[in-house]
Amino acid sequence: MTVLLLASLGCHEPVLPEPDHAWQLPQPAPGAWPRLDAVLHPLPPPNSPGQVLRVAIDPGHGTGSNHGATGVHCDHEMDSNLSIARDLVEELDDVEWLEVRMLRDDADGPSYGARLTQAERWRADLLISLHADVRGLITPWSPDGLQSCPRNDTEPGFAVLVRDQGASKERMLLARTMAASMTEVGLVAYDGVNYTGLYEIDPIDGVFLDRRGLMMLRRAEMPAIIIETHHSLHLEEWVRWREDDTRHAFATAVIAALADLAPELGRT
Repeated sequence: MTVLLLASLGCHEPVLPEPDHAWQLPQPAPGAWPRLDAVLHPLPPPNSPGQVLRVAIDPGHGTGSNHGATGVHCDHEMDSNLSIARDLVEELDDVEWLEVRMLRDDADGPSYGARLTQAERWRADLLISLHADVRGLITPWSPDGLQSCPRNDTEPGFAVLVRDQGASKERMLLARTMAASMTEVGLVAYDGVNYTGLYEIDPIDGVFLDRRGLMMLRRAEMPAIIIETHHSLHLEEWVRWREDDTRHAFATAVIAALADLAPELGRT
């Protein structure tokens, strides 16, 4: 079977040969996330921290031809990011001590620079940019018997990226608290095996220090992180992230982390 190497974060799209097998959903098997029978554990609503947090949510990509990586179903990352962001913001909007602004709300949103300017003018206390990762070796397959899509059913998990140089205490606290909260609900942290040279692995599982100078981390004035919510070439994980239960558990993890961070980052 033909095997291709795909660069992390979907910076280069592979040219795929003709697929040699069609759509087949993995069979449920016992085990940890993202197995189809794995159970997540949403966190209860936290008490009000007594501070207000202004949170800017950036659905990654989605400017002009910047559609991001191609997923296991030949879907565009920009659409997945926007869908997850909308569901997250819907739950964050119900929290009285949070003020939330989404920096892109369609398929042709503003540039990254314009999004950062928008967040800064709004005086956001922190910024969360949502992405989906692509990792490692891929094989072509067809979800519908017609189109050829990339697939890799290994290396699942989330990753939280933070600026490596000049990272403030607040930036690191944001990244580490968010990763710990996502782990608490049952999501699995990526081990970083394909991040060599791109990121430095932090002692906290799922946290990686960016060596690439990613714009949303490098230029943000407020504490900022990128969350790679999942590996979009891993069929089981792709399926799980389209479930309401997964997105709700993720939202509760974000809210719990923000409650912990409010005394450091919030305003009275």
